[in-house]
Amino acid sequence: MKYVLLLLLVTFPCLAQTLKPVTVIKQRTYYLNGGVRTTLVDGKSRELIKIDLPAHTKGCYYSFTTAPGEDGTQLLNLGLQLTAAIYGGTPGMAIASKIKVPAGADAVDVYVLSAGSVKAFMDKEDKKWKSHRDISVHNAKDAVQYIDNTRYGNSFYIGLRNPSALSGIGIAIEVVAMVEEVVIDTPKAELYGDLGWKAYENQDYKKALTYYEKALSYDPNLAYVHFNRALIYLLQGKSDVVDRYVEAIALAEKDPDAQKIFQNALVDLKALQVNKPTLKNIDAIVELVSNEIKVP
Repeated sequence: MKYVLLLLLVTFPCLAQTLKPVTVIKQRTYYLNGGVRTTLVDGKSRELIKIDLPAHTKGCYYSFTTAPGEDGTQLLNLGLQLTAAIYGGTPGMAIASKIKVPAGADAVDVYVLSAGSVKAFMDKEDKKWKSHRDISVHNAKDAVQYIDNTRYGNSFYIGLRNPSALSGIGIAIEVVAMVEEVVIDTPKAELYGDLGWKAYENQDYKKALTYYEKALSYDPNLAYVHFNRALIYLLQGKSDVVDRYVEAIALAEKDPDAQKIFQNALVDLKALQVNKPTLKNIDAIVELVSNEIKVP
């Protein structure tokens, strides 16, 4: 499908994008008993926090502090501090070093865990679980830590453990993601979309995908670019190609030229269907898009 061209936010110098802190876990306070006391009285010495980072996260931070009892922990204000600290820099430990954390009172262990280690951690089977040691913090009263989600993914767990056998401890923790937002530049997005289509016509699918990704970085709502990208995924036999078409349809339905977009997408699909009739999912996707076209 070819379209011809006529030719709290913190600005971040990367093309047409900005970064903003998004609170994933608002400050929470947990009270953990000492390990021995959990066998004598109600309570627990470990806690688990599930972390799901938003789409377009470019790194995240967690900070914590401790107090000797169930009350008394101070405000962390991680999100507010990151808003100021990120200006003129990129996410990482250099930014983390600018964050002030209230002084803690007692030591705690904070582990970053994958899903496979969760059960063993909570069951205290300490020889059966592993943490990401370089982003975990051991025996600390307070700290701030950066996590590179390109290495560790967007879903993980934070495990809290009271290392004391007898003394209880209060732990306040906050988790904030740095989320990339797109500053819409539709003309530039359409330019890259047009280049992507030309690369597709030349059967240079790798280059076409590069252009389509660039187009969507400037305007993620261009439905026809989503259709064009999905067309390549269909050719490549991607397992999630139907989901990609469903997403493209949902975006197109919001466009004033929805019917034109659906018709052009169907033309492209039928051309592919003629040339590659045995292509996996081609018939189902043709039907899916056909159902969106309104007959006068």
